[in-house]
Amino acid sequence: MLPGEVIAPIDMGMMGSLEPEMIDALLELLVGILLRDAEKIARLFARLGLIDEASTACGCAATSPRARALCALPIARSTSPR
Repeated sequence: MLPGEVIAPIDMGMMGSLEPEMIDALLELLVGILLRDAEKIARLFARLGLIDEASTACGCAATSPRARALCALPIARSTSPR
């Protein structure tokens, strides 16, 4: 923290920068999470090459039965204290 409540990053050798496309992808991921839109997130992951495009056709990017069951669980707000 610098004077005037300014936060400054400290470069420990692992700093980097994001390309505009990655910034857009992160924003799209955040929107998908906030809207609880698994389809949007799966399409984004497929576009980024993180999952196979065919795995999004079923509505869930998971391939194992256990992972599919987890995908079917509703997303709920946390009740833990902050």
